[in-house]
Amino acid sequence: MISVYFDFMPEIPNPWPCVLVDSPHQAGITHLVLRGFLRALGKDWGGAIFSPMLGNFPADWQKDPAAYLRKMDCALIFQDVNDSALEAYVRHFDGTLFTVSDLPELKGKGWTISPDNYALGVFAAEAFGQSSQKHFAFCGYHSSVAWSVARGEGFAGVARKWKKPFLCHQDESRKQVRTTAKGNYIFPLGEQEMQLRQITQWLKTVPRETAIFAANDLRARQVLVAAQSLHRKVPDDLEILGADNLPVFCESMRPQISSVDPGWEEIGNEIARIVSSLSPSEKHAPEVRLRKAFTLVERGSAGVLTQRKKVVSEAMAYLRENLSHNPTRPAVAQEVGVSDRSLARYFEEVMGTSFREEKSRLQLQTARAQLSEGFSANEVTEATGFGEVSVFRRWFKTQTGKTVGQFLQGRGGGGIKN
Repeated sequence: MISVYFDFMPEIPNPWPCVLVDSPHQAGITHLVLRGFLRALGKDWGGAIFSPMLGNFPADWQKDPAAYLRKMDCALIFQDVNDSALEAYVRHFDGTLFTVSDLPELKGKGWTISPDNYALGVFAAEAFGQSSQKHFAFCGYHSSVAWSVARGEGFAGVARKWKKPFLCHQDESRKQVRTTAKGNYIFPLGEQEMQLRQITQWLKTVPRETAIFAANDLRARQVLVAAQSLHRKVPDDLEILGADNLPVFCESMRPQISSVDPGWEEIGNEIARIVSSLSPSEKHAPEVRLRKAFTLVERGSAGVLTQRKKVVSEAMAYLRENLSHNPTRPAVAQEVGVSDRSLARYFEEVMGTSFREEKSRLQLQTARAQLSEGFSANEVTEATGFGEVSVFRRWFKTQTGKTVGQFLQGRGGGGIKN
């Protein structure tokens, strides 16, 4: 049986872990990763998540943390672990290290199974869409928090590409969290209140019609609270999009917070598969695996899906009006003001089909209607955007299983007009 140590784990019940984490937001991520991890192993989790602010470390941990570490085959380290604690992990631990955040201190020392945070920022910007709000803004954390910086850079890169006015807030006055000899965290008093005041001041400089991407759901919650204190309407004046999709933050606000889901449960699944394949007697070279598959979970703070529905509706209207010119997807995307890749994704999300399938459906609908009304095959070919009658006829039979003549006879339409 492989024992797995999860970030300041005080106990190993049966032998699955109780987990000690350093923030409520991290506790939410921990829960999702553990759920995916244990489901992949076919286990139920009988532990609990604790907060270091409670100081409830067991006596054995307080006596000799290094001895605790040396008992474990694998360790999983969550993001936001302070530098001194992380150095202790690496120094005392001989097993296989995992982290779900791309921590510079673990380069070459452990496995990284993490969201690609830069790509997540890009996804957030593309979720808002080029034709959404006039301004883009990012609300992140201190510049030393690598994952926050990466998400902000990805978001800002798309804003620059689209020539969107861009604003950014990062908390540069962050106080260092310290640990005692027993491992207990000491948090600066009033830090959350101070952050909220800073965000409120920054939000006063943010104009209306701004799409705000927050580094995570906790930051998005703070932005929403600040916006409401300033009587800014969400999502009418400001749209707010968080990241990590933690229900405890997203669903406890009004309006509820839209969020990018990076797939924490899937990350837990992948870690479980790796752990199951490892041989304790062998040395394994660490790898970096960055997950780039994200999902938009829309709630009330950002009208992203509403905007996408509008874009798809405009694209379909353009298709109907210009079907005879056989418009391509890139041409339609340019016409409605989004990238070709974004339009393809919007069709899948809104319509459940591809652009090509919807275009083909529209062509078939038009062909059937015009043939039934007595239009000639040449006229229908032109109206549906096919260059040659022979090409149209072959396509029509592929779509319906009938030739044009058989279709007309079934409709009682008699012969075919060329």
